[in-house]
Amino acid sequence: VANYTYDANGNRTKVEVTFYDGTVMTAELIGSSEMDDLGVIKVNAKGLPAATFADSNDCYVGQTVYAIGTPASPSFGWTTTKGIISYKNREVKIYDDNDGTLQKKLRLLQMDANVNPGNSGGPLINTKGEVVGVVSMKLADGYEGIGFAIPIDDVVDIIDDLMNYGFVTGAYLGVEVRDMDPEVVAAYNLPMGVYVNKVTKGFAAEEAGLKKGDIIVDLGGHKVTCMADLTRALRKLEAGQETTITVFRSGAEVTLTVTLDEKPNETE
Repeated sequence: VANYTYDANGNRTKVEVTFYDGTVMTAELIGSSEMDDLGVIKVNAKGLPAATFADSNDCYVGQTVYAIGTPASPSFGWTTTKGIISYKNREVKIYDDNDGTLQKKLRLLQMDANVNPGNSGGPLINTKGEVVGVVSMKLADGYEGIGFAIPIDDVVDIIDDLMNYGFVTGAYLGVEVRDMDPEVVAAYNLPMGVYVNKVTKGFAAEEAGLKKGDIIVDLGGHKVTCMADLTRALRKLEAGQETTITVFRSGAEVTLTVTLDEKPNETE
């Protein structure tokens, strides 16, 4: 169980980890990604047991899973709830609380194991004791049995970067994009992809010739139908790599050559 201490300005001042036997140790924050809802902390200890990770591709609908977390307060630490995976690749949209604009889309495991405030960050494990995901959120209050976890394959890529660099690295295009409205797609016979709102000067997209209004449908051989697909495609590619990007422009598909940039620190 990890507990955070904050000062009057909301800055994190200390991280403490409470182990199952009651031992409390101070931890160091190695890195975190607000966009991915993940962080890595480190304690100065040896001989700690390590979790075994499953392969996300082996998960299936109906699979029994257990969510372990600390709902409400540390006094309820290691609370375990049981459920099944009810959807493997659920698209979840996150909106800004102030203006209602779409902030990001995630592809998550959906399960019906009970999730409560404080469960976030806990493991989702299978009957073999392998971690299949990291519990992230639940549907809004008033709904039960609809919880979500970040698939472990996505988690591994992110925490490797956090451990090595302190932030999430990777390939970067330099575009601001949004998802297509299905009604617009149907009305104008457009492909499902991500719409380019803005091309940032000095980065890969501008040099490749992308334009505002392009609809990205493929990157490096990875089909792109939404922002989550684009993010996953970029994670599979490397900075400095030359690849292709296919966009829908003026009624036809155009394939361009792009040399990907390194993702700037703190850029989402």
